[in-house]
Amino acid sequence: TYVAPEPEPEPEPVQTQTAPQTAPVQSGTVQSSYHSGTGSNLLSSVQIDTANRTITTPSGLTYSYTQALACEATAYSCEGASWNTTATGTTARVGAIAVDPNFIPLGTELFVVTNDGQFIYGYCVAEDTGGAIKNNIIDLYFDTFAECYQFGRRDCTVYVLS
Repeated sequence: TYVAPEPEPEPEPVQTQTAPQTAPVQSGTVQSSYHSGTGSNLLSSVQIDTANRTITTPSGLTYSYTQALACEATAYSCEGASWNTTATGTTARVGAIAVDPNFIPLGTELFVVTNDGQFIYGYCVAEDTGGAIKNNIIDLYFDTFAECYQFGRRDCTVYVLS
């Protein structure tokens, strides 16, 4: 009788971490709806100065940044949910976003602008994680599902603030 040999064990999958991709950033004014953590969508503009690595908001606040990352942003909300706590223990809210902590460390202060020029999420902090949030995908918090649907999924530039 023939006995088939034992199959070779499959090798363990190698976990690779994608290096942050630097976004091509141009100096200038970006005008679109501006979220700024207040829950409002106002037509506004921000000044992005790549030479000095600064972002200036409509109210005159200026942020310095160390890096601009090319990311893809999705949207989430706790509207109607029984939970509203982030991975860091804070309350989920506009301005608290979900990241892959191997790509963007939790606690990092950021400023997010969509590449299509339609939306400026603005200042936010990496406070949450999510099962589908891997590598350069981030998840932006919105108060309502309607805002999430309006935002959808967009390519964006994430400025790492200094």
